Amino acid sequence: MKRSLFLVGFLFCVMGVFSQNASKGAFSWGITAGAGMADMRFEKKLVDKDPIANIQAGVVVDYAIVDNFFLESGLTFQRKGYHVESESDFNSALGSVSTSIDQTVNLFYLQLPVLLNYRFNIGQTVGLIPQVGPYFAVGVGGKTKIETEVENEPINGYETVTYDVKKEDSFNDQRSRFDLGLRFALGVGIASNMKVSVGYDLGLVDWIKKEYKAFDKVYQVENNKSKNGSLFATFTYYFNQNKGKTINESATIAPEIVTE
Repeated sequence: MKRSLFLVGFLFCVMGVFSQNASKGAFSWGITAGAGMADMRFEKKLVDKDPIANIQAGVVVDYAIVDNFFLESGLTFQRKGYHVESESDFNSALGSVSTSIDQTVNLFYLQLPVLLNYRFNIGQTVGLIPQVGPYFAVGVGGKTKIETEVENEPINGYETVTYDVKKEDSFNDQRSRFDLGLRFALGVGIASNMKVSVGYDLGLVDWIKKEYKAFDKVYQVENNKSKNGSLFATFTYYFNQNKGKTINESATIAPEIVTE
């Protein structure tokens, strides 16, 4: 999980029935799923990287601390990581050697956010909810796949090609299973029990443990840091909405006067 840049992102979150005013003490829960792009943020760039698909699914709960001000949490399963392709050529009086490496790092986490949300009502059935807060995650599995291809073409000889595929645990003794970061998000509530979300998770924990960092003689880099980052969009469906009074219920209905 490596990449260290900006804190940007937005998540659309729905806290309850959007056709109602979310009043103090309201509680709701639902399921969420989404996708996006995950990458690793390197403090010092070594090679060009590509993002991989960020997938996530889980449960969401929220509680209204006061009217329209929420605390949101839950638990999601997430895929993060990155992908690298690199090539190198070496020529000498004896011939040439070309090496290509294709590496995919898969990191699977259970992630728990703790977010503060405020709902701005837009009409009767839509709400806009900015969100911010920390998240905590623990790695539960993942493999790093490394495919290597070497082409050897000696002078006055036959070209040979060797191909090797290796898999290793993405969370070994040298890599941290724990991740901590910040989520920046914006939510939009739709109808009475749905939300569409977009956001960014900014990882703050170095994936490579400090005691295993060393000087890289090839890239002349020492103690490089690597942190998670992921941009995502999600859809959430709520099953229960203990929302309090509707907008119309707050109005007083005058009794009908009957005259003869």
